[in-house]
Amino acid sequence: MDRRVTIVTEGSRGDWQPSVAAGAALRQAGFQVQLLGSTDVKAMAQQYDLFFVETWPISSKDYSTQPKQVEAITENNFVKLTAAAAAIREPMHELVLTRTVEALKTFKPDVVLTSLLSFVETLFICKALKIPVLFFGLQPMLASRHVGVMGVFPVLPDVFRLNLRLWDCLNRHFVSMVNTTAGPILEKLLQVPKRSFSASLAELYEHCSCHPRYPILFGISGTLHLPLPPDFTEMCKVLGPMELEKQEGKDFGEEEDSAALERFLAEGEAPVYIGYGSMICRSGRYMTELSVRALMLAQRRGVLLGGFAEMSEQKVEDLELLAYCKEKA
Repeated sequence: MDRRVTIVTEGSRGDWQPSVAAGAALRQAGFQVQLLGSTDVKAMAQQYDLFFVETWPISSKDYSTQPKQVEAITENNFVKLTAAAAAIREPMHELVLTRTVEALKTFKPDVVLTSLLSFVETLFICKALKIPVLFFGLQPMLASRHVGVMGVFPVLPDVFRLNLRLWDCLNRHFVSMVNTTAGPILEKLLQVPKRSFSASLAELYEHCSCHPRYPILFGISGTLHLPLPPDFTEMCKVLGPMELEKQEGKDFGEEEDSAALERFLAEGEAPVYIGYGSMICRSGRYMTELSVRALMLAQRRGVLLGGFAEMSEQKVEDLELLAYCKEKA
């Protein structure tokens, strides 16, 4: 029987497109691949002939453009960000977990790959279903003496293992939060007591730390991220960037846009790329003018990605910035 791999993805396009790329590569290597994710993953998954199950009935854009989410990003407030995310997740949480459990029971994968945003819940489910799970990282952000916690905090001094202690504190909070929010739902779905699938901090670190018991797969660029921090062991494997061989279709822009971009690239020096993906700070106008002002101060050409903020030349109201934008961006 063919080997089966399930990839569980959560988040915006920067999270799920690498999972599509990994799935396409695994399928080409002869694996049967199941991809679980939000509604906006479906079109690209189908384009690459991946068996897709919609677990999240909300698009990442609808998720990221919620006012509370925008407010938290604007303030760079981690507490508000987690609270906003929890408020969005809560009404659909049981549905998401139900679809995830049913998909895994039906597909019966030999292994599950999942990344940071969905790892703890997936670990609980896979522990109950007795399916091996591996951490599939899209950035080298794990409990380490040399990595700031979640990219939010600076690296703390090594004295008294302060940085690791902060990692422990946050990860213990995540495990506790999943126990509280997902635990009762999973007890009902899996028909087993919570203690049989709940994971300890030590179990989490077996999968998700700089010194794991099981292999960690990083879908990241070696050019940008190697060497890994010195306390990462050989169980942390860098696979390289997760790139799609074919980048075509509506997810990669209209033909007219691609042609205009090719002309712009050919007309002058290599531009600076500026993109914020799913993040919105204040408004599309603010982000567009901020980006164009940075290009003007640096006297550089630029390519700006509209993203969920829908940045565009039409949002520029400052006349000096608009003139620069028309010529240089």
